Amino acid sequence: MQEEANLKAQGDEKIKRREVKLRELVELLVGDLRPLAQASNLNLINRVPEELTVIADANMLALIFQNLISNAIDYTPNGEVTIGAKKIEESSAVECWVSDNGAGIPAERLEKVFDKLESDPDRIGGMGLGLAIVKQFVEAHGGRVAVESEPGQGSTFRFTITDKAGVGLEH
Repeated sequence: MQEEANLKAQGDEKIKRREVKLRELVELLVGDLRPLAQASNLNLINRVPEELTVIADANMLALIFQNLISNAIDYTPNGEVTIGAKKIEESSAVECWVSDNGAGIPAERLEKVFDKLESDPDRIGGMGLGLAIVKQFVEAHGGRVAVESEPGQGSTFRFTITDKAGVGLEH
């Protein structure tokens, strides 16, 4: 069984990297989340290129995507959520994104969405941990996470995963 991750978000997390086929990982998550999407009359679209791979901790990467896709579904009834990724040519990184055409995030909340215990004041039930965990896991991979959003137009969450040898690597 995989050793539990140390989640201090200080860049020293113990992660187990291996080659991950991104499209396959996203396709499995889309399959798992499809009933939730159908209940919201929502279309999930996987636009991750077939051949794209990244050296990452597959469990952490799955949780990153699962949190982002689940949030997008929650805020996008009767719409669509698109998941994509691309290799950043000038580096050893891959940029991934989850984009929706849902409610969007007010400008005054954008800087706080990745903070622990920060939840939507208009929603009941959120603990404010999902996006904080996304940030920790992305940073454990040497990457960055960001959000672009326009109220009423939707949101795009982008993150990078760096393949650099030695960054949070456990042998």
